[in-house]
Amino acid sequence: MNLNQMVEKIKETFPILGAMRLNKEDGSVLEDLLKSSDNISDIGAFLGSAGDVIFKKFQLNNPVISFLKMNGHDIVLISEKNEFILFKVNGDIDLNSFYDLYQTIKEESVKVESPKVEEKVYQKMDIEKSVKEFKQVKEEDKLGEIERKLLLSKVLQLNYLIDEFSQSGDRKVWNNFIKEYLKNVEMLEKALDVEDRINVKPIVSVEINRDEIQRTTKIVIDGVCKKAVEVYGASEAKKMVQNVIEKLSKR
Repeated sequence: MNLNQMVEKIKETFPILGAMRLNKEDGSVLEDLLKSSDNISDIGAFLGSAGDVIFKKFQLNNPVISFLKMNGHDIVLISEKNEFILFKVNGDIDLNSFYDLYQTIKEESVKVESPKVEEKVYQKMDIEKSVKEFKQVKEEDKLGEIERKLLLSKVLQLNYLIDEFSQSGDRKVWNNFIKEYLKNVEMLEKALDVEDRINVKPIVSVEINRDEIQRTTKIVIDGVCKKAVEVYGASEAKKMVQNVIEKLSKR
């Protein structure tokens, strides 16, 4: 059963406005039924980086379903083996009842595998500007243009997280934590500068492919989120991560 059929089935019981499937590894959009609605796909990259941490560390009950509030609607998130499924719901719902219905529909149908969608890398205008500024050092720089765009998007997420976890105050403690963490990720340490804010170096002396960027930045983002759980507790850390998701979705 494809996502559209799933939505139509759920609509018979819950006020579903649309849905989206995201690749769990990189947050890329696999199927989107929200194109005519407000674009929540901007949180895809974030979920690709820290989604597992959100589910495993911030949930006190069922680790496979959660929700966040966005523009007055509930966004229900379901964690499958290789993907996240997001449902936009018009109003409050009971998560347990929703998940029971989802499982029933899934089990009653024959799963039809969706065609593979070409990987997409989402970037904002400030990232595009940064890429153009770096073209002048292209010959010396071993980081490709597409890889730089992807790394810049991951750095944006990290800076948002540190802004949130530092409570808009002194970022020094969190930046020092990042510096120590990067010592265990040598490839990424050579690509990033950590001063007041984290930045990609104008010239990166090592080659890093997209898979390596996804893997290494996920290690750092996971570490920062786990540190936040230690400092603030699971409940408060979850609220902070949701605040970051909200900010990313509005960019």
